[in-house]
Amino acid sequence: TGAFYAEIDPKTSTVSKPKLVPFTDEFLAQVDVDNFASVKGNNPGLYNGFRITHILNRDNGSVDLVSEYYRLVITTNNNGRTITTTYTYYYGDIVNTNISENGNAIFTRIPKNQIQVNSTLFVGFYPIVYKDKLVFLYNDDKDNVERDLAKKPDDVRNFKRSIFMATTVDAKGS
Repeated sequence: TGAFYAEIDPKTSTVSKPKLVPFTDEFLAQVDVDNFASVKGNNPGLYNGFRITHILNRDNGSVDLVSEYYRLVITTNNNGRTITTTYTYYYGDIVNTNISENGNAIFTRIPKNQIQVNSTLFVGFYPIVYKDKLVFLYNDDKDNVERDLAKKPDDVRNFKRSIFMATTVDAKGS
């Protein structure tokens, strides 16, 4: 698994220069730390909860496909008198695929794990292009600021105690 992309002529709908760039084992291992991917088994790759949320163009001519892990768990309880339904939203790692003008792809993991019950008010992220960089804005746990990227991030469940985070990714994926 990885990223597939190609050029499409809008006038003729002709597809040219198709390319599949597989995820590296090192990249999958980073996302696997957060339990959003697998490097083991017959089908290694990102879990199917990832969805592309933004397609952005940088000033250097590259294109970013920005994905985020998302899962919704709906729990209904019936105690004989009342029925209660709870919606638990899980917003996890951001995976950025930067495709350069010459067709090379760089994968970057932005670790996060936000959990919110019955609301999506403070979860998710917002990306901003600034010249040849991409800036991600999101709420995070303050302990994650200095956390080693090889470790799983702390969950954010109480957004009153979260901090507003800005993470910058350059053209090299750093």
